[in-house]
Amino acid sequence: MVMEYSFKQKPEGLLCCLRGDLDLHGCDSLRSDLVCKLKTTHIRNLIFDFSQLDFIDSSGLGVILARHRELAAIGGKVEIRGAKDNVYNLLQLSGITRIIEVNKAEGA
Repeated sequence: MVMEYSFKQKPEGLLCCLRGDLDLHGCDSLRSDLVCKLKTTHIRNLIFDFSQLDFIDSSGLGVILARHRELAAIGGKVEIRGAKDNVYNLLQLSGITRIIEVNKAEGA
């Protein structure tokens, strides 16, 4: 499935809503758009909405970790909300849940 994403500026930070599969095919576009958004808005906190994300691979994990390192260096943070069970389990296995706040989907 093709990945789609959108951004919305919120009081707590930049919200990035993802839909579909975050894999090698969609990572370059997302990565460059995130870098551009974060530089032009000077936002310190990034919130990923994973409620519509069906799959993530190592390329997607790399995008998240790179943004975490970038924002942590300036006192910001990354948060993941609404992760489905399969995505949450992968985040847990990868160790991301130890360094980034991850919330599971409602009812998951």
